[in-house]
Amino acid sequence: MMSDSHSALRMNNGHLMPLILTGRPGIGKTSMARSLAADDALLVKIDMGTKDFTDFGTYPVPNVQQRLIEHLLSEESIIPLLASHIGARSGVLILDDVTASDARIQSSLLGLMTDYRIGGHELGANVHLVLTGNEPRDGAYAAQWSQSILSRGYLIRFEPDFDAWINYADNLYLAPEVITFLKSNPEFFAPDDSEGRYSDEYGRQPNPRAWTGFGAALAQHGGVRRFTSSAYARSVAQLAFGMLSARASEAFCAFADSYQYPTPDELLEDASVWQQVPAERRKLLAGALGVVHGLRGRVLQIAQGHRDLGELATRYLDAVAVIEPTNHELHAVALPPLLSYLKAHDQQAYAQVGAAMAARYKDAAGLDFLRTVVNLKAAGKGRSQ
Repeated sequence: MMSDSHSALRMNNGHLMPLILTGRPGIGKTSMARSLAADDALLVKIDMGTKDFTDFGTYPVPNVQQRLIEHLLSEESIIPLLASHIGARSGVLILDDVTASDARIQSSLLGLMTDYRIGGHELGANVHLVLTGNEPRDGAYAAQWSQSILSRGYLIRFEPDFDAWINYADNLYLAPEVITFLKSNPEFFAPDDSEGRYSDEYGRQPNPRAWTGFGAALAQHGGVRRFTSSAYARSVAQLAFGMLSARASEAFCAFADSYQYPTPDELLEDASVWQQVPAERRKLLAGALGVVHGLRGRVLQIAQGHRDLGELATRYLDAVAVIEPTNHELHAVALPPLLSYLKAHDQQAYAQVGAAMAARYKDAAGLDFLRTVVNLKAAGKGRSQ
């Protein structure tokens, strides 16, 4: 189920108030919308730029056997989120790039936003409707949001947040070098480049969407230290230039030349390799954050086919403790996704890891961290002992 915090945004009809995310292109609006879905939630994303206003209605079809007329949805992808299908389960319906579509489509969405209905079909009570879009002032080819749309939803002028971005589901498996670079060079994350300082001759500028794509591609190529070439990227520099702006590419490659941290697989094999990192680099929060983020993604990948999740989780926790035993900021990145996965797939391993963590975080501040940030129920038990 979705977080109880969503109950504050429920409308009088019991449905969650629609959320409207607007802002510059490429800054992570869609990724943020995806992050609203709990692990067991159904997620449906519709690219509105390809839709017509007639797609959000119904059409009559005769049912000869029952001697009636059925009104079927024009947009069939919504069917799994209907109350008759999803019941009390949670879900997220993302209508992406609404303002890039035919302006008339906004009018066709009003009934959906007000009543969560299309014709006689109603969405589930725990389905969250999220609309994303840009505005002309954002430098995008976009229509204005209609006042009718804006008056029916909760509007957020979205601005990128690096600390939130690294925890989006879309960004679980990025190359650690990208995380370290952006933590060290925040000006390249999502510049509002009205002066053209970060743009190249093609008008490209770095943004979170580009970093997500580049981080995933670099990870697939083996990272900086173990880069394997492909038909379209013979080097890190070529891959970076192809996916980022020229200036961002140059800055990243200059940084990559001095990257000296072990890979996630090396740390899982023997966490003591961390001690081989020069002392001044071990102290850098940006370096540790990138390594922990990469380690987290690698463990989640391995977990999908691992027979002993408790053993894998223990090795992971040991590696994190070697990298940084007390920094709660790093542990807030490292722990929640692992615990969520264990809770869903192996209750015994979840309990085992929870007990181990409660034992490690013995002081009051540590137990508060487990209970509030990591949301680990075992922490409350540890406090009473």
